[in-house]
Amino acid sequence: MSSVLPTAMGGAPQASSAPPRNHSPATECLPADTLSSPQSPAQSPDRRSRSVRYDRRRLPGEGNDPPRERIFRDGPESLTDRELLSAVLGTGFSGMSVREVAGAILEDGPLERLARMKARDLRRFRGLGAARAAQLMAALEMGRRVHCRVDSRRLGPIRSPDDALPLVQHFSTAPKEHFVSILLNTRHFAVSVDVVSVGSLSSSVVHPREVFRPAIEAGAAAILVAHNHPSGETDPSEDDLAITQRLAQVGELVGIELLDHLILGQGRPFSMREAGLLP
Repeated sequence: MSSVLPTAMGGAPQASSAPPRNHSPATECLPADTLSSPQSPAQSPDRRSRSVRYDRRRLPGEGNDPPRERIFRDGPESLTDRELLSAVLGTGFSGMSVREVAGAILEDGPLERLARMKARDLRRFRGLGAARAAQLMAALEMGRRVHCRVDSRRLGPIRSPDDALPLVQHFSTAPKEHFVSILLNTRHFAVSVDVVSVGSLSSSVVHPREVFRPAIEAGAAAILVAHNHPSGETDPSEDDLAITQRLAQVGELVGIELLDHLILGQGRPFSMREAGLLP
């Protein structure tokens, strides 16, 4: 407030030219618009107009290019499990990219667990309908069959359980019990790998004639059989011990030696021969 001073001659009071008490000299140099009152939120510029993206972090080793392009450029072996699964699925669905769909599936377990799942188990994942579940199961089955048709000349003769593993190891992840026979020639090279029977989640029904009929027709000199336990345990059951003895007896009668019976599961297979359960 300006102070009012009387004139020396008693005239009318005059306003003082002194600056107001609250006035700061520094404000005299500022532009007029900076001295105005702050803008209300409705008048202030909208700082939220800028677009913000929270991109999904890529896993170590994953590239920026689509998986299918990387397969042609670098080969499928260069892809991570998530990228391989993305390439098989092809596309995502509303609200999720194909990488996110693949990542969500693999969060439930690794590819080995995926290979054990049935169609109804796969369809519970978001983005996997009947068509994509069938597509994925077909891809996994092709992988199994390729392993069954390994070139025996490249594999070499089978002299130990470890030598036979490349032919049957992939059955260890099968959701049902598979009983498999490997037919061998006189030099113990694999002639063929045959699935004798497919059972339930806990057992398969095997008859010696179904095992030895293909061996006799192919003129095999010896056979090696294997089956998986879907539970992952490789300890032999009473039924496993019984069928092994029956096969050994029939093999002796027909002149085709039973080299071994392997039980597949998690970890190293159980060998009847190594355990001393075969003569």
